[in-house]
Amino acid sequence: MKKILYMLLILSTFVSCINLDEEPLAQIKYADFFKTTTDATYAVNGVYKNLTVPSGGSWGFFNRLSTVTWGCAGDNTTPGVKSPNPDYRAITLFAASTSNSNYLQSWQEGYEVINRANLAIDKIPQINDTAVVARARLVNEAKFVRGLIYYYLVRVYGPIPLVLHPTITIGDNQSIAQSDTATVFKQIKSDFNDALQLPSKSSYATADQYRASKDAARALLLSVAITQGQWAEAINQYNALNAIGTHTLATNYKDIFGLTAAQKNHSEHIFDAWNYTNDALNYNMCASTESPIYGAPQIGKNKKGVLIVGTAAEYPGATLRRIFRNEDTRIRKIFVDTVYGDVDAKTKIYQPHFDKWRDSTSTDIKNSGINYPVIRWAEVLLLYAEALNELNRPTEALVAFNKVRSRAFGNKTTFNVTITNKDQLRDSIFDEKRREFANEEHVRWFDLIRINGSGGRLIDKVISSWTNDPVAQGDYWTKAKFDAWNSAYIPQPGDAKYNKYLLFPIPYSEINANPLLIQNPGWE
Repeated sequence: MKKILYMLLILSTFVSCINLDEEPLAQIKYADFFKTTTDATYAVNGVYKNLTVPSGGSWGFFNRLSTVTWGCAGDNTTPGVKSPNPDYRAITLFAASTSNSNYLQSWQEGYEVINRANLAIDKIPQINDTAVVARARLVNEAKFVRGLIYYYLVRVYGPIPLVLHPTITIGDNQSIAQSDTATVFKQIKSDFNDALQLPSKSSYATADQYRASKDAARALLLSVAITQGQWAEAINQYNALNAIGTHTLATNYKDIFGLTAAQKNHSEHIFDAWNYTNDALNYNMCASTESPIYGAPQIGKNKKGVLIVGTAAEYPGATLRRIFRNEDTRIRKIFVDTVYGDVDAKTKIYQPHFDKWRDSTSTDIKNSGINYPVIRWAEVLLLYAEALNELNRPTEALVAFNKVRSRAFGNKTTFNVTITNKDQLRDSIFDEKRREFANEEHVRWFDLIRINGSGGRLIDKVISSWTNDPVAQGDYWTKAKFDAWNSAYIPQPGDAKYNKYLLFPIPYSEINANPLLIQNPGWE
């Protein structure tokens, strides 16, 4: 497993994360590296590691970056008391510009992963040794990761440059135009379909559970079909995935985010971005930035008096904690509700914080070994339920839906949903996903786009999730400041000029560097 880290170091000089035309690999004799299948394995391991740790040492695509972009843009997460960064808050307030550093970082880190994957895809087939089967598998693993990142970028930015070969010299991929979303989705599905040739997840050894599998490719093809409203195709993909027969829900929600090999490799996990306890290159920043801060105005101790030295940079949105019933067992893993106002842990303060990623075994809170699930069986079941409901098959949809729902209540059916009205069941599915994947920020934002359909309704939905409780915005807000902003800004739900927020802008620096890039409507 540690070979991932070694490869990250080897390739870190290969890839810059500035923009598409600033990744000059020619300065490195990379061709001298890809000599054996062992080299190829190291290279693809580096691609996986790049999902959580970019070469620039920043936050990682499936790390804190998802929180401060998709998370803060949605209704589950807001900047906390110790997050004065104006770029975070601007995204939350729908007041960000095209120069916002988080928009740029999402773009850069996405293309950094893609470039690493492209390098592996192009160079591994040129290796001449006897491990033909292993090399083919590694290429398809890299294609899976490339498809995965494009799937996120196209939903965030819309039309984007479709780069399928590595940037070797300064001139490579310079001034490349955007491809329309249909073309990008076609490539995404092509990459995932190639990845269907991979082994099943259950056939991998314990040490290789971080690898892409045909199960993961099926799950992502299901997600793509849902995104495109192809309900029958989504059901076909579910049936093919379910036929593999190895995926189930963990009995206890908390075990999904456990640290033992049995927990990290449980069959609920279909594809994760892996983290490692006390890994010097890991930096799972979600664990440290979302936990309570030690010191005024909060003491970072949980309800058992255990010290948690976080930074409280992000909070749960004001309504998120309230949508959970007290009997919901997920609460105890997602949140820590009570902090203390004194070092003796006597004065309680009710201020919910996220607690999903904290690794109690780590010597450094930011080096959490809890994996980031990119897609797991619970999401597959809820996506399947959504497709069935849209095809007017509510009884079947409820079976899949209530598997997730009942697990949340100790595998009891007391709170199972029974409604069969199509619109009401659709709302219930999205609400359940909000609870089930709270703090897994790569899920909710894209659901919000699909739920609302217009920028005005999106803003109304997000802002209503926290504006009733300005205290939850921490010391950034005063009541007067909040009221002035609120009355001046909240748009009418049908106001078309706010449709710009359905996509992020193409970062200003990328537009400035590439004359062929066209800014998204409303961001010009």
